[in-house]
This record gives sequence, structure tokens and C-alpha cells, in this order.
Amino acid sequence: MGGAAVEDAVLRAPRSGSWVGRGLLACALLLPLAAGLLTSGLGAEDQATGVTAPPPAVVASAEPSGAVLEGYVEDQLCAQCHRTIYEDFRTVGMSRAFYPPDAERQPEDFDNNHYYHGPSNRHYEMVQRPDGLFLHRYQLGPAGERRHERVEKVDWILGSGSNARTYIYQTEWGELFQMPISWYSRSGEWAMAPGYDRPDHQGFQRRVQRDCMFCHNAYPPVAADSERYGEPQIFPQDLPQGLGCQRCHGPGEAHVRLALDFEASEEEVQGAIVQPGRLDAKRRDDVCLQCHLQPTVTLSGVRHFDRPIFSYRPGEDLDDYLVFMDVVEERPAADRFEINHHPYRLRQSKCYLESPAGELSCLTCHDPHHKPSGEAAKVQFRDACLSCHTVDACQLEAMAESTPLAAQVAADDCVACHMPRRRAQDVIEVTVTDHLIRRRPVDGDELVAPIQDVEHRIRDVVFLHPETAPQGSEAEIYRQVARLRAGNKAALERLQRLLQQHPQDTATPYWELSVAELEAGQFVAAQKSLAKVLQHWPEHRTARVNLGLALAASGQLEAAEVELNKALDKVPNHPQAHFNLARIRVVQGRLDEAAEHFGKAIQGRPNLDSAWLELGNVRARQQRFAEAIRHYRRALELDPEAEGALHNMVEAHLRLGQVGEARAELEARIFVRPDDTQAQQRLKALALPETK
Repeated sequence: MGGAAVEDAVLRAPRSGSWVGRGLLACALLLPLAAGLLTSGLGAEDQATGVTAPPPAVVASAEPSGAVLEGYVEDQLCAQCHRTIYEDFRTVGMSRAFYPPDAERQPEDFDNNHYYHGPSNRHYEMVQRPDGLFLHRYQLGPAGERRHERVEKVDWILGSGSNARTYIYQTEWGELFQMPISWYSRSGEWAMAPGYDRPDHQGFQRRVQRDCMFCHNAYPPVAADSERYGEPQIFPQDLPQGLGCQRCHGPGEAHVRLALDFEASEEEVQGAIVQPGRLDAKRRDDVCLQCHLQPTVTLSGVRHFDRPIFSYRPGEDLDDYLVFMDVVEERPAADRFEINHHPYRLRQSKCYLESPAGELSCLTCHDPHHKPSGEAAKVQFRDACLSCHTVDACQLEAMAESTPLAAQVAADDCVACHMPRRRAQDVIEVTVTDHLIRRRPVDGDELVAPIQDVEHRIRDVVFLHPETAPQGSEAEIYRQVARLRAGNKAALERLQRLLQQHPQDTATPYWELSVAELEAGQFVAAQKSLAKVLQHWPEHRTARVNLGLALAASGQLEAAEVELNKALDKVPNHPQAHFNLARIRVVQGRLDEAAEHFGKAIQGRPNLDSAWLELGNVRARQQRFAEAIRHYRRALELDPEAEGALHNMVEAHLRLGQVGEARAELEARIFVRPDDTQAQQRLKALALPETK
């Protein structure tokens, strides 16, 4: 693998989130402006259940739909000529990877719908109601009462339900957010979603990025200029429901038009659609690898600069779209096993390494249009193995004497013995087939034993395919961008130096640099990087917002207002722009205008707990303490750990003479968080005579 030598700096897996400080405006104290400014979009981050929905009516038109991108058509059109394949594919997990809640497709146990997460001391209940599916999250107070209860409606479900289902809600502005718990079908239990089983998880605030949706759904209809790096991660309310035919076969409009044209030849019809099995070996495999080659969940590949997220088309060379990255950790790559590691592990197998080039591929064993089960699956995979091996070479009896797993499986079940199921290290509730083909099986019980959710230390970032990766200074720029995304602080200075020595005629590396500079508090440097971004992308709305942030944090409030208003001219409901304008108005003492902008930020992103907190602070400064308490309470419903909300609310109660209410809030806080020393001290102070 390529890349520089491993360095002393330790990289850590990045956390989602877009903050340059959370900020706190106490009732009578204004902290420095930079502490509370909100950045915009920082960072770049199954089998079917057996229930088959009735096929949609055939649409006898080849006109592109408003629900697809240019050149794409509704997948139902494919059924006119390919009915059997179409209906078969609708039972495959890929076609059912994303959809709204459906009463006919519910593997969950709603009778046992309560889940308690000890590390964060929060309770969850998924409730099925006539008007939809709702997740309740709350904490219990001293008398067993529910505190800070949040209720969120499920708008979308990600995952077919064979292994798991993850729940998503969508704001009116179009942002998608993940919910904290998932349903795990194989164990039949509720548990924390992947990456959430820790005290400091993100709650309801983890945004679903377009990079995630690239693989979990068909392409959504988004404006071309919205696909640039760093633009708001918003989606239309009407989204595709699952991956369709065209994710593997490419845009189908021309194919359908010709198929309906009686004068078109068979050759013209077939030539107008991509048939992966007829591509050369690399491009054939690339169709699968666009989603299934993921060396680590902690760091995705870096798209080639200026390639829009949804620009890949089957038949292209995937290396022209994506620069695949791998990581160096304290554990060897051979010991890393994640839920989406099928090709990554297969390519470590002797079977793959010693087979003729291109002969062993995903299609050797898998039919993308149909997923067999039970005995049919066993036969299909066994036949694939026997296309190279012989039964006599197996030596099952000899292996059974020394390997417990070999003694437990049927003699004709090649996969169960040589590719056993293993517990994924990134989705610890799930076991999936390990595609590292072993000559001698290992102990199956050891592979599926429960494990802890561990955040592994990333020591370096390297190219997975150094032979096709960028070269020279360009290679180092890509690598430092990846290292920045992985949280390496030393990469900031190195990328700054690289771009000074080797200026780039593209905005993306400057965007990535500006993100890191903002997070590091280098506001003047960020202004220069964002100016470079806007030279290339004058209409980049998020760059305008972040430039306004950098200017405001540097004390240039008038210039900041100009940039923020330019962003609002393009996107009137941009929540970060309104939030930062509100912060500026607070500094200027224009509190009514500040409240108006905080309100508009909340309209755009109702789950923005910081805006509710700051709105409460504004009302407290205006002596409108009852309103302030309502806003603080909403901030705590959104995030029970919202910084400062509890103590500011206690102060507001005291200003109203509501000592009992203030004491009750502190007692409940200490019950939930016994380690909150500030709450303990304030409660003791309330007991002193002079406080009465």
C-alpha cells in the first residue's frame, strides 16, 4: 500500500457534527462571539423480509420522471419487458434498503418496545400508532416520572430488515437525521444503532450525508449545483425507495425509448443499456465495488475533486470517481472485520489471489437479481466452489477431528465451513458471512461471540490502490484531506503547506482546509481558504455562511453580515446563516432581531438545540423568564446534555421566585447525573437561609 510512513501522531475515527464550540450565553453574561457560532456542513461523513408488495402498475411511457435524475426513468418501466427479473429483484435486500414505514413490512416486536441504554442513562420506546411510527426518548426522575421526553416520528427506514432496521426522520428543510436505536432482526431485539453504544453518543443529531445515501438508495433528484463538496445535505421530501435497476445498469431512458421503437434494432436496444456481465473484468467488478468495497467504516474514500456525489455511472472506471483509502491501526488489516467487508475480505483470500485475473468475482457466487435461501442457497454456493475445487479435496472428516466448526456443518455446505458467519466489529449486534475464504475453518463460537463497541486508534491513512491513485504532490493532497477527515491535527499544517507550494485549480482541497481551520479556530486562515473556494464556486452557499462565521469570529461583524445575507439571498431558510446572524444581533444588543433570527433557524432545523438555548438566553436577558424556561426545556428535550440549558433554566426559575421548581430541577439532575458537581453545589446553596 502507498502513503508516507506511519507517524507519531495518532489519528482517531471522526465524530459527526459541525460545531466550532457549542457556546453559552448566560442570563447576564455575553461570552466571546466565536464560542457560539454555528458552522455549516463541516466534514465529509440484506436479505428481504419475505413480504413482497404488489408490483406497481406498468407505466407505458419512457419520459423521464420528476423523481429521477437526467437520463433515468422510473424502474417500473423495466417491468414491461423484464417482469420476472423485476419481481425477483424486489425481494432482494438492495431493492428494499430505504423506504417509509409500512404496516405490512414490520419485523419489530412492538409488544416489547422498551430499551434502556445504561451508559447514557436514557430510555427508548418505539411506538406504533395509527398516524405512524414514533420513537420516544426520556430519562426517569426521582419519582419515576419521565423527564426531557422527546418524541420523533419515523419518516424513513434504512435497511431491509433481514439484519437490521435503522430509523430516520426528515426536517421540513430536507435534512435527514438518524435515530439512536435500531431493530436487530436476527436477535429479535432493540439496541443502540451502530456507533451509539457509548455514553457520549449523538442522540438524534447525526445527520445522514449524501455519501451515505449514495449506497443506501437510488439517486435522489437533487439540483446539480447542490452536489458540490460542503453544500447543505438536504434531500427532497419525495425520495426513491430502494436501489433500482439503474444503479447497476446505468440510466435507462435511451434503452426504454429504443425498446418501444419498432424500428430500432436489437443491437441498438441492447447497446443503450449497461450490462455489467459483458463489461471487462475491472469495470464489471466496479459496479459492485462502488458500494461494497469499504476498507473501514471510520473513513470513506475521497471522491476525485470536483466529481459530484451522484456522478458515477456503471461502465466507468471507478478509480476515476473515487480514491480508495485504507487505514493503519494497532490491529492488522487481516483482523479487521466490518459489516460491509465482503470484497475487502475476499481480496485477502488465496482463492481470489491465485485465480486467473478477473475470473473470481461477486458474480461467481451471487445473482444480483435473486437471493436464494435455505437449501437453494447451499446448492448455489456449493456449485460455485466446485467450479474450481473437487469434493475429494475437502478432507472434511480429517478437519472435523481438529476443528469444532467442521464437525457441526453438513458435508455439502461449503460456505458454513469455509466462510462462516462472524460478528461485525462496527455493527456489533449483527453477524454476517465472512468472505475471507479459509482452507481450514476456525472456531465458529469464537467468531460470533458478543463483543464491545470499540473505537480503534487510526495511526495512518494510505491508498488502497496505490497503482491507480494520484501521484506526486497531488497524492499527498488527497492523503492529507483524508487524514483531516480522520481527525489528525497535524494534517492541517501539512495541507496548508502543500497548497501554498502546489496551488490547485479546484475548490475542494481549499474547502476541506477551511473546514479544519474553522475547527482549529484559525479564522483568518479560514477566510483566505474560503475566498479560494468562492473564486471557483461563487454560488457556494455554505462557503458564504462559513465565511460569515470566520469574519464574525474575527470581529468583522459588518463584513460577516454581508456574507450571511448573501447566503440567505440564495437559501432564505438556511438555519446556520440565521443562527449566526442572530449571534451577531446579540452582540449588538438588538435582542428582538436576534430572537427573530433564532426563530428562523429553528424553523429550518427544529432539532437545533443550540438555537433553542440561545433563544432562551435572549428572553432571559429581556426579563421574559417564563418564555426562557420554555425554550430551555425544549433544548433539554432535544438534548438532555444541552450545555448550560439546565442551569440557565434554574436561574430563570429563581428570578421568578420559583425556588421549589429550581430545587426540583436540580434534584432531578443529580438523580440522573450524580457526577454533576455544579448541580450539587447549587442545590446546597438553595438550602442556605440567605437564599430563601
